[in-house]
Amino acid sequence: MEREMSRLELTNPQVARFQFQALHRTAALERDLVFLAGKDWRLTVPEMEEGEAYAERVHQVAYTEPVRLVGHLYTRYMGDMAGGQILARIAERSLGLQTGAGLDFYDFSGVEDLAVMKELFRNRLDELGSNSPASCNAVIEEAVAAFQYNIAIFEQLKGNALLSFFRNLPLPWVRAARLKAAH
Repeated sequence: MEREMSRLELTNPQVARFQFQALHRTAALERDLVFLAGKDWRLTVPEMEEGEAYAERVHQVAYTEPVRLVGHLYTRYMGDMAGGQILARIAERSLGLQTGAGLDFYDFSGVEDLAVMKELFRNRLDELGSNSPASCNAVIEEAVAAFQYNIAIFEQLKGNALLSFFRNLPLPWVRAARLKAAH
């Protein structure tokens, strides 16, 4: 996604307005993979069919209808800035990680003010919709597709995001039930 944005920012002003370097996650994700799977993660972590399908979709829309890439940016960045903080805590508890270790993906400390960044992103979405309702509809359709790709990845991992969320809530009765079940 970020590679495609770097390519498009010079040729597509409509999409370039959503190029926010401070939101880029590639380097953070690579640091997490080194921490979690070792420096040879590229050789040892197997590719996932559903992940490959998602990456192919991002690549395809970047070439055929670049404005649709904004739907993926929205899903990834806005979701990670909002619910991603909850997911970081869930991952920390579920994987038994030390605070921050292996969770760089969820660290947006490079963004001076998350609320301002979210507002800027939303304002640009509103401008896109005002200037081109067809583009707005394409972005919405693609955001829905991005959610579907993410669900497929969870399913391939045999994960259940909602169940994991509830199991890891920091509520005493949830923890007590989890501890009781473990004994």
